[in-house]
Amino acid sequence: MNKLKWWLRIVGARALILGIVGLWASFFNPQLVATPLPMSLAADELAVRAFSDANIDIGLVTLVLGVLMLYASREPSRASGLVLTVAMLELFAWTIANLLWMLRGWPPANVIPFTIQHFIIGVTGLLFLRQAKAE
Repeated sequence: MNKLKWWLRIVGARALILGIVGLWASFFNPQLVATPLPMSLAADELAVRAFSDANIDIGLVTLVLGVLMLYASREPSRASGLVLTVAMLELFAWTIANLLWMLRGWPPANVIPFTIQHFIIGVTGLLFLRQAKAE
């Protein structure tokens, strides 16, 4: 159970930080949000604005998940649904989205580090959840 508690804390803190930074960038520095975009899109003002606006809901979702995970870390035995949800999002939403973005021309150097993080978070979440249920 201790592994699951720390997974919730670490992944929750990461999500909280990413949500805050993502929202800050969307509202106050849209060009920062556009840095992972392919060069042809990063130079287009409308594309940057659209990507920045779309990033607002991602930032809010990430922020909410971070808060929920930090709260749930107090009683990880009752957080199996949240852990499963976050692990599935990491593996099947964010990892796959990153791979698709690379296929669409996003620079791999910008996408691969996050893809690896999403994959590790998803797999460890499932592993620690399974171990906690076995205890």
